Amino acid sequence: MVIFSFEGIQPNVAIMQLTVSHLVMQSLYVVAKLNIADLLVEGPKSCEQLADESGAHAPSLYRMLSVLASMHIFTEDEQGQFSLTPLASTLCTDAPESMRDWVLYSGASWRLNLLNAMVHTIRTGENGYHHLYQQDLYDYFGSDPERNQIFNDGVRSQLISTHNSIVNAYDFSGVNLVVDLGGGIGSLMVKLLQANPNIRGTLYDYPHVAEEAKQFIASSDVADRCEVVSGDVFQSIPPGGDVYIFSWVFAGYNDEQAAQALRVCRETMPAQSRLLIADLVMTSRNQPALSKLLDLMMLTETPRWCPFRNSISRCTE
Repeated sequence: MVIFSFEGIQPNVAIMQLTVSHLVMQSLYVVAKLNIADLLVEGPKSCEQLADESGAHAPSLYRMLSVLASMHIFTEDEQGQFSLTPLASTLCTDAPESMRDWVLYSGASWRLNLLNAMVHTIRTGENGYHHLYQQDLYDYFGSDPERNQIFNDGVRSQLISTHNSIVNAYDFSGVNLVVDLGGGIGSLMVKLLQANPNIRGTLYDYPHVAEEAKQFIASSDVADRCEVVSGDVFQSIPPGGDVYIFSWVFAGYNDEQAAQALRVCRETMPAQSRLLIADLVMTSRNQPALSKLLDLMMLTETPRWCPFRNSISRCTE
């Protein structure tokens, strides 16, 4: 996987490009906030039309869309009309694997502030949320319903492809009950139950997350087959499952905490049950990978009780 390619570019120019890459992120945020991709679902439109329909300043919007079009996020024709591309389509609200909510979470001002705290994080190992807001990540979101909604929607958007992989990679035939540990608001559980109509599910997460999960699952077509239970995986887990799942949970735990959660699983899970773990895996030295950038993201965000002496994402070696 090539994250950044600077072949044939002078080193100083390459560094220059990296230093302005935050403008791409914020351009994506503006596009998502203004629903530009949704406005192009029915076909090409001029920048003036898009500005009128989104409440934007047309000349400024054009300059931003020109940047994104140069990166194959949107495309501009000879008449000056903009259209969706495969990349831009993922910013549509109703796209099957929409990333719009993840972009809105990533570009939120209170999250961008973490970048300014990265020097402190690297020097001390303390995460940005605790340094800036005197709260750990989960407490910070749990104390504000609006922020919590943005966080949950963003994480669900990010995990869509992971969820599809889990559902497609494991044979759930013969399984009666699946328990999703740290299951968030329930997007994986809903997708799994939709793909397997004979399975029942239990979603397990912290109380403030479980309340959100109840609402999300109640609005789905599998609500009659899913129970939501609140608790702490370090203390206990629901008994009686055939398959237990940890999806993108261990990335926030150090080895001791991960081992404790696994001990709780071993003590509770029936002998014939199975545990599935889906999480980040790091590549070897000097090899580019999205997982390394996500690992750095976890470094700046995960709770202060999580030591950073070892990489949070486990390697294959």
